[in-house]
Amino acid sequence: MHEINIPVSVGGPGSQPSEEDGASLDILQLPSEMSTFSIPDMAMSDQRDNLDREAYVINLTLLPQTEQDLAFLIEHLGEGPLTILSRGYGNCRITSTAVDNVWWVQYFNSQDKNILNTLEIGGVPAVAAAASEDIQDSAQRLDEIMGAYR
Repeated sequence: MHEINIPVSVGGPGSQPSEEDGASLDILQLPSEMSTFSIPDMAMSDQRDNLDREAYVINLTLLPQTEQDLAFLIEHLGEGPLTILSRGYGNCRITSTAVDNVWWVQYFNSQDKNILNTLEIGGVPAVAAAASEDIQDSAQRLDEIMGAYR
């Protein structure tokens, strides 16, 4: 066997350089044409048990923003593996991001115009859950279908 030296890069709390190291922390410079945005307090890893409680919602529709602002958020949050589409009087699109427990939740009217654009920090957004009546109706229909195969 050959020994291979694999460099390890650690990220997250405690991984930033300290003054004792003589290193400095490089901070991402925002484009000058972007509006100022303050990131909300996010749950630390030891607080993740609380993520099944009420989510922290950032209503982007009500914030002054430019196309560059949205492009910045899209680029830095990344794209997650899951998209949920709920159809009704309009559509609700729930998309996971590459950042754990951060979700895009977007509502569209019947003309497919975005009427509400939010970021939710927490577990799977509550709007993704089916109503108990819908679950009961689906269970009944599945039972009828399975009855044909019995």
